[in-house]
Amino acid sequence: MQLSSYNSQTALERQTGNPRNRAIAQHQRIRYKRVTLLSNRSVPDNPEIGEIDIEAILTFTRRNTEHMEKTNKLEQLIRKELADGRKKKQVLADLSRKHDREEVLYILNNIPDEGRRRRYLWFNRLLCLLLFIITVKKLYDMAILQLTAVAVHQFSPLLLLDLIVPMINFYVLSKIIRFHRQGYQFMVVLGVLALVRQENRIQPDIWFYLAIIGLSIFLLKQFFPKTHQISN
Repeated sequence: MQLSSYNSQTALERQTGNPRNRAIAQHQRIRYKRVTLLSNRSVPDNPEIGEIDIEAILTFTRRNTEHMEKTNKLEQLIRKELADGRKKKQVLADLSRKHDREEVLYILNNIPDEGRRRRYLWFNRLLCLLLFIITVKKLYDMAILQLTAVAVHQFSPLLLLDLIVPMINFYVLSKIIRFHRQGYQFMVVLGVLALVRQENRIQPDIWFYLAIIGLSIFLLKQFFPKTHQISN
């Protein structure tokens, strides 16, 4: 069908010499070449190659969810043991009998002991408050920008990329609320990177970021001193 259409158009071009017909014929030649290239492509012997394995994805997701639930339950158990005043080494020795020793050790080294947690609790709450305020401010500024872009008919989906930073901030905030070591480490790096952007070096944002960086470093040293880290 494509070949007959191509031949009829080229014949029409030869017979009439009309510019419109010549344009149609040229379009048909390009289309015919594309169809020919597609038809000459080799078809793989195995039709399953390149198909998305939905079952494998669901299995991976289910196993990952189960592992996260198991880890969360183990973390709650460790927190309960620490809240009762037990030392980390005692908790490691007891829980290693029923749980994976490496996983217990990892959790113990990434949460502070109960005494330090209570001592610097309000510093941690202040850090969470500052991070929450700066994140909400970013969301507000982004909303104003989006509404302005819509009003002048200049909206672009690329503007939604600004949501990445608030999403990361909320993720880090969830870590800091639970006193996870990673949260403070991430916040130091993210705070320094934020100051690289010029819009974050104006008042009052710059003071928020400097306070967040300072508190993160302070709490990281107070909650997780090197002398209190348990080795395997």
